[in-house]
Parts: sequence; structure tokens; C-alpha cells
Amino acid sequence: MLKQAGYVALFAVLLFLIFKRQRSIARETFDDEYDFIVVGGGTTGAAVAGRLSETSAKVLVLEAGDEDYFDPLTSVPVLGLFSPGTSRDWQYMIEPQKNLCKNMLDNKIRWPRGKILGGSSSINYMLFVRACKDDLASWVDAGADGWSYEDVLPYYKKSENCIIPELRDSPYHGKNGRVTVQRTNKIPLSRIFMEAGEELGFPINDDYNGESMDGFAYFHQAIKDGYRQNSATAYLRPVAYSRQDHLHIVVRARVTKVLFDDKKNAVGVEIERDGKKYTIKAKKEIILSAGAIENPHILMLSGIGPKKHLQNNKIEVISDLPGVGSNLEDHVMVPSFFHAPNVSHQLLSTKTMMSSALEYLLHGTGLIAGSITDSFATIRFNNSRLPQGQLFFGGLEMDVETFKTMYMTAGNLQPEMYSGAAKEAEEERDGIVYSFYVVSVLSHAKSHGTIRLNMTDPSNKPIIDPNYFKHPDDIKNMVESMKLVKRLSETKAFKDVKAKPVILYDTCNALEGDKQFECIARHETFTAFHPCCTAKMGKDKMSVVDPKLKVYGVKGLRIADASVMPHDLTGPLQATCYMIAERLADWIKSDWKLENEI
Repeated sequence: MLKQAGYVALFAVLLFLIFKRQRSIARETFDDEYDFIVVGGGTTGAAVAGRLSETSAKVLVLEAGDEDYFDPLTSVPVLGLFSPGTSRDWQYMIEPQKNLCKNMLDNKIRWPRGKILGGSSSINYMLFVRACKDDLASWVDAGADGWSYEDVLPYYKKSENCIIPELRDSPYHGKNGRVTVQRTNKIPLSRIFMEAGEELGFPINDDYNGESMDGFAYFHQAIKDGYRQNSATAYLRPVAYSRQDHLHIVVRARVTKVLFDDKKNAVGVEIERDGKKYTIKAKKEIILSAGAIENPHILMLSGIGPKKHLQNNKIEVISDLPGVGSNLEDHVMVPSFFHAPNVSHQLLSTKTMMSSALEYLLHGTGLIAGSITDSFATIRFNNSRLPQGQLFFGGLEMDVETFKTMYMTAGNLQPEMYSGAAKEAEEERDGIVYSFYVVSVLSHAKSHGTIRLNMTDPSNKPIIDPNYFKHPDDIKNMVESMKLVKRLSETKAFKDVKAKPVILYDTCNALEGDKQFECIARHETFTAFHPCCTAKMGKDKMSVVDPKLKVYGVKGLRIADASVMPHDLTGPLQATCYMIAERLADWIKSDWKLENEI
């Protein structure tokens, strides 16, 4: 499969260079002063900057990574698989997890985050999932006044250009927004996941971004004309040239500090670029949109954060906010693998790679034009107010060669743990390790982690400790989710394709029931790539921003991205990051009496 994937990549590169290569929208020079400085050109930051540039205000976007243009890995949808671990990724590694991540080297896992224009929207799986009504109600309960479902629905709609035919005229969807949302060609074998859910009595949800999220559904995806729709292609590239007099985009510029005057007004930023340091001033406001990891990192380096921690690192305290870098939440996930004979033609596999590449070259459609994860389920246990989890179906067949070079490397896995699985695949399954997988994803975990400074690290990367499963209820809910996957595997739908579970290591085989599931969860503990809540909004002592996203204790500084969420969401965060951007841009325009001129 790896060799075939190489051919697909080559074809995709040729197609992209022929038809989609774009000019750079970034600048090598920048001015000394701007009205607004947006720190981070990622999912939220690019959207905020794009909307502010509709006015005459002078806006600067500072992105630590490089540009996203003429890059097949960030544009051809399925090739996003290969971005983690590259220069497009911050390449964070978490702290060792006690009694978790046991199959990983040093009990650590990688945390891929986009370091590129477009941020994580340039390397994610393009899944477009809003917050459900109960998610947002929990935000309001946590002190986020004005963030109810009714309050934010107009901004979800404003961001969206929904081209799903049956939803175009739905009152829940927008059709004039910047982000194109569609359903791509479905992975054929996804039908067994959907049919299995129906067989167990779960509803099929035709619009999980509408009235209710519950049930089994096909994902909406941020894809346009066969290409990934990231925040840069949605909000910046269409306008960058016509607005270049007042919209400046600078890449390879890492912000190291926000600067304050003696009255605690944010007046500028310090950046590092190409080995040199620069100071850039802001006349009106600075918006931090550097993500759930870098936002608290920048805040603490600037003197905003837990007083004792800052003093221990010899940083002058500007605002003592203990919530900075605290309250870290993430969706932890555990995969379940299956082998089914004779289904390669229904998956992204060795047998379909070349035909898919040809279809993509000719029409911009096919399996390559979508995500390997195209269907999912939202589940609740014991009539809980909030859904505790989701199941994601992954239609990617993995052979031994690809398993060793991609899955094991990406997962930071111990090679000896999986030698038996590779041997078994060669001897019993024609070299196929597994045909597809169903991932159990824990939502609304009660365990919280931290982001802290590491001043001795030459790379200046913060210390990330998610504290997975620290609260006992979290492992219990994960086990319930994994038991549901087992029930799915026992349905007629799974049996019709002769799908059987594949255990990739034998550590937990001697156990039974819940103990076996917990053992598996503690050995194969992965991130679902959704960190949030490290600079949460609210009114308690751990809150960092108020409901208008203004940082407490200082002036002229706001935060806008997943870090301000009071709690995590049931599903992926991308759609809500766009909503936050749209809302903040309107507030800023109103506060500064900025009129749209473009």
C-alpha cells in the first residue's frame, strides 16, 4: 500500500502543480504598526483577519509556520494523513502518562497541531461538526453568558456555504459563507457501520448539524472542488491581493511575547523571524489565535498566568490568572481493528489506490477526494445530559509495510509490541494487518490537564500533560464505548462481510469483560487531536477571558480559538472555531465602529 500511496501522491502532485498552484499571499516585509495584530493564521485567526479586512482597518496576520500554497499534502484531502511529523506540524510530544499509553515509547504520544497557514485546518481530517445544543448549554452554565445555541447559530450559518443539496434550504445551514461544506463520495464499506447501528436500534441522522446530533451519520466535510478547504483558502486567499494595502500576511514569524505599557494596555508583540527579533505595535487590539497550546504559552511568556509559576520562571507578573494553561481538555480515543476478507475494493486500499487516483485526476472525485473517516455515531450512556462519546469509522486498509512505517511511527509505538501482529498478518491474511477500524472517542471527560513553561527546552516547547483518565468516570465511559463497538461487531451487518476483531498485541488477552477493555484502553491511548479550554471564558477564578473574549486584568488583548471554550465539545472543534471567529469579528467591528467597505 505504501508504494501505491506513493503513486497516488505523485499523481496528486502533478495535478496540483498543473491546475492549482497559486501565488504566494505572504509578505517578506512588514510595517512597524497596525490597527489589529492577529497572532496565528490558523483556523480561527485566518477567519478573524479575513473578516476584519472587510473594513479599512490595517490588519497583520503572524503565522509561525510557512504558507499552504502549492502543497499537495495540505490540499489533496486524503494526503493529510502524511502531514503529522513534517514541517507542517508543531511536533509536540506530551509528558509520560502514568499507567497509560503503555504501548508507546516512554508512555508518550504525539500531539499533531498545524504549523502552517491555515493551522490545524490544513492537516486535519476536514470533519465539520458543530457543538450540539447541550454542549453550548453547558458553556452558559459555566459562565459564558450569551453563548447559547440560539445566540451562536447565526454565526455557524454565516461561516458556512453548505452545498449538500438536501440541506441547502435548511434553517440550520448557511449557503453564503466562506467555508464550503459537503458530503464527499462515501467509503462503500461505511454502510456496514451504518447498518450495524440501525440493527442495534440507533437512529440514522441525516443532519447531525441540525436539530440533534445523536445517532449514526455521514460526516459533513470542509472540501471544495476536490480540495481541502482550510481557513486560508476560505478567508484569506480570495481577498489577499485586492486588500494587500491593508491586509498583511507574514509567515515564519513566531510570536514570543505580547508587550504592555505601564497601564497594562497591550501595545505590541515581539516576534522571531529567520533568526532575528522584531517588535511590531498595535494601535487598537491584539487577538491571540495561536491555539490551545501556544496561546497559554505566549500568555505566560508575556507575564499572564499563574503567579507562582511565572515567578518560578523569573517572569514579571502582569496579570495573575491561574487558569492560563489549566483546564486542558482533549478527546482521548482507543481504536478497535477488524479484518474482513475480500473488502479491499470497498476501502481506501492497495486495490483501489490507482483507480481512485485516476478518478481524482479526471474528475476531482473518489476516495482520494475525501477523508478516510466518513461516518460516525454520537452516543449517550444512562440518559446523560451530554453525549459521553463518539465512534468514528475508518475505511483505511493497512498492510504490513504501511503499518510499520506510518501507523507505528505516528503513534510512537514500541516495535516489539506489534511484531506478532505483523507476522500473523503475513501468514494468515495475505499481509493485511487490518481492513478497517472503529475508534471510540471520549467526550466531556472529567479529567483536566495542563500546559506549562519549560524554560530549559532549546526548542521552547511547553510541557503538555493531558492527565488522561485521571478521573475514574472517564475510563468507565471509555469502556462502555468500547463495549458498544463489540456489540456492533456482533451484528448481521458485520457478519455479512465476515468482519472479525484483530488484536494487535497479546498483553490483554488473558483478561475478560470490562477488565480487558480497560487494559486495552490503557495500552492504546491516543489523542483525537482536539485540545481546548486552556484559556477558558467564564467568570470564576480559573477563567482567562470574559464572554466577549477579553483577557482579564489587561486591555487591548483578546483570545479567539478552541482555547477559550469553557468545556470541550461532543465532536471535532473546527466548525466551532469558525463560529467563534465570525462572532468576534462582528464584536470588534461594532466596538471600534468599523464599517464594511469591501
